[in-house]
Amino acid sequence: MKHPTWRFIIVAAILGVLAVIWWFGPRFGKVRIEDLATPQRFTVGGRSSARSGITIHVEGRIDGTAYVFVNAYQKEEFSGNVDREFYSDWFENEFTIVFEPGTAIRGELEVSYVIH
Repeated sequence: MKHPTWRFIIVAAILGVLAVIWWFGPRFGKVRIEDLATPQRFTVGGRSSARSGITIHVEGRIDGTAYVFVNAYQKEEFSGNVDREFYSDWFENEFTIVFEPGTAIRGELEVSYVIH
């Protein structure tokens, strides 16, 4: 019976480190809001591990006003050229990004998020 070689041990250690980074590292993504006349909800998140906050970055252009918030918390109003970021403490694995149209008649928003 052969003993494991050093190559195998090194590859296994690297894979183990990558798995830990993947499991405990930040989650990120983005949603695109193109229909500004319709309220929309996007539930995002996933794997279970310790979380402490979320960063939301909203960018785009709106003719009129619209609102973006997370789980009915920290409602933000947007209009015109948009490029704003906000942070919130968050200890859950999932959250919902909510879009509410105001007086917006056209435009487009992209909402990026990072779960820390």
